[in-house]
This record gives sequence, C-alpha cells and structure tokens, in this order.
Amino acid sequence: MQHVQSDIANMPALTHEDEAFIEHLMRNGHKPLRIIEAFELLGRGSRTAIYVRTKRFETNGTVFPISKGGRPRLISPEIREFIVEVLKKKGGKCRIDTLQSMIVKQYDQWFHTATIARAVSEARVAHNMEEPIPGYIEFDASMRQRGTAPE
Repeated sequence: MQHVQSDIANMPALTHEDEAFIEHLMRNGHKPLRIIEAFELLGRGSRTAIYVRTKRFETNGTVFPISKGGRPRLISPEIREFIVEVLKKKGGKCRIDTLQSMIVKQYDQWFHTATIARAVSEARVAHNMEEPIPGYIEFDASMRQRGTAPE
C-alpha cells in the first residue's frame, strides 16, 4: 500500500491539454471509467482528478471550471459590441457622456459613466486597440466636480 501511495504522490497533475483531451473524449461518447483507465496507463493525473473533470462535463457541458463569482456584467454583449464599433469608427476617441447618450438612444438603457468607462477599457484590452494619445476618454469638468468621472 505504501508503494501505491508514493506513485500517486509523484503522478503529474493534469495539464490544460489533458483537460481538453478529456472533454474531447467525453464529447465523442467515451465512458468516464475508460478515460480514467487510459490516463492511468499514461501515468497522468489521479483517478479523482479525472473523475471530477468527467462529472463537471456531465453537469456543465465542459471540463473547465465555470466562474461563479466576481462582478456581474451589467452591460450586455450586444451593447459591448456597439461600444467597440463606435470606438473603431472614431479612432479610439470618444467622450463617455456622448457614448452614454448613444447607448440610451439606441438601446433605451442608461449606465453610469464609470460602468461605460470600464467597458471601454475592457474592450480596448480584448480587441488590442492602439492606445491613442493620453486623454482618449474626455470628461466634462462638471463630471469631475460631481465625482462621477472614474479616476
């Protein structure tokens, strides 16, 4: 028994590729026990780790963990795409209050300027937009006085 425990302790953890392969096998209808046996022959991952991935696939449709925490998304993906299109058309420069009024006109939804600014910065990162000259998002002086402009 001692020998088996030391083998389990020295077994390498599942890699991202291993998890993707488990998902591929599950999608093709392979049984969890057969997948466990195959990985044991390869000497990769523990039975429990593979079992957890197969159960996660059965409940969630993927072996990868699904985020259940963090800040909830207020702006829908459709409005995020709209923001990206506006930024692309305007060369990456757009006033937040202008963007806010465009969203209200088009989608009849109002979002705080800080929420829109956060969506703009996320869109810039996600779409690898070039960083324009500093101050690409301009704020009214009144917004700064009211404290509604993000820092």
